[in-house]
Amino acid sequence: MKKCYIHIGVHKTGTTAIQIQLGRHRATLRKHGISVPVAGNSWSPDVGYHHNIAFELNDDSRFVPGKGGLAELFRELEQESCPTVVISSEDLCVSVRDAEKVARLREPIAAMGYQIIWVIYFRTYPEWAESAYIELAKAFAVTRKFDPWVRTDPKSLLVGLDPVGTLAHVRATGDEVIVHSYAQTSGDVTGHFFAQIGAPDFLPGEMKAKDRANNRLSVFELEFMRNMAVFNMRHVMHEKKPAFREFARKRLRQLPVGKAYRGLSEALARRLYESSRPQYEELLTLYCPGETMDGFFPLADHYEPMTIDTCGAAAADQLVLYNHIMEICFDNSFSPLPADL
Repeated sequence: MKKCYIHIGVHKTGTTAIQIQLGRHRATLRKHGISVPVAGNSWSPDVGYHHNIAFELNDDSRFVPGKGGLAELFRELEQESCPTVVISSEDLCVSVRDAEKVARLREPIAAMGYQIIWVIYFRTYPEWAESAYIELAKAFAVTRKFDPWVRTDPKSLLVGLDPVGTLAHVRATGDEVIVHSYAQTSGDVTGHFFAQIGAPDFLPGEMKAKDRANNRLSVFELEFMRNMAVFNMRHVMHEKKPAFREFARKRLRQLPVGKAYRGLSEALARRLYESSRPQYEELLTLYCPGETMDGFFPLADHYEPMTIDTCGAAAADQLVLYNHIMEICFDNSFSPLPADL
């Protein structure tokens, strides 16, 4: 029976690195019987992601009609000769929380005779929440500092707060569901994933540091983006928001290089870890019997928060950051009032 691996995330568990390598090695994988469909690669067929599939399922505004949706994917799979197919998008972890969306994706594939195998990576909750916060900052989508945000914005943390619920509809299909721990991949999540799908072991999985996708923001960058999000939300007219964001990103590139942001203190990390213990232990009971919370989702021995005040930056560098913020906030081109008032 042919196999269809559906990699559904979650966000911030090396998904982009996996997808880059799937695209980079697409031709070699095909020679070894593994196909990475082109349908759903709405931005670049050279990368092995299928976000457009998830966007269509989720009625997401980012869906690009004519760039490969569900219909195109199913036609491609019908003509596929490889015994193994791989579909990957972290936004599918949102789709699978809806039984109807699960059925829309899986039933046509199952009807073609594919054995469907769902693959998901979860990350130790405190570190996942911190990484999600940094990613939201890149999109000007977070205004609070990390500590209050993680306590007051559960919508952004739904997958981490409810891992069992995320997989409930997938489990109900009777398909095989493989749950992995990001922490147990030894820093090479791509190599780990390639082994899972049966890729030849000579393919390089680990990405060099310079090639890594979604690198962490520095403390300077994160504080800049967070402050810009506040200004964007409160003061920039709707029609000027795209121009504002582009202007702010250009200024972002002028910021001094700094140390990577870390928001977790030992006390906060332990509190988040213990608060998530019941949900993650239930996940292990259902999908990884015999594994323990502390073994499968280990908490690091030590955390030390890195903030603008503790990163050791010179006062002059901090002044550069806040000068950038003030210049943007008082730049007339982004005044919330019409120019003729």
